Amino acid sequence: MEVNPSYLAYAPGDGNVYLNNFGDDLSGHPHAVEGSKLAVLGEGLRAAGATCPAGYTIPQWRDLLDAQEGGLYGVVWQTVGDILGIRIPRADVEQGRLPAARLTGPYT
Repeated sequence: MEVNPSYLAYAPGDGNVYLNNFGDDLSGHPHAVEGSKLAVLGEGLRAAGATCPAGYTIPQWRDLLDAQEGGLYGVVWQTVGDILGIRIPRADVEQGRLPAARLTGPYT
């Protein structure tokens, strides 16, 4: 059985854990200030095509990713791994052993 996670979670140290749906833009979050790791991750996800570009419906964009990039989940896993310097083995993800990555500040 294949299980695909659909959230990126981050805890900026304010006592909260924030969830972001795969495909949503991270730049609108208050902790994604210029130069923060969260902002860099958001920029990387946009550059990789992991957020829906203007002019596309969500289904059109997902179909495009499925055809050209191996799907949204593959693009997100690859981009997060590249930006954070970690490898995210697909088999581990599918078996529920998704690694966690700690994004440290600056958040202010």
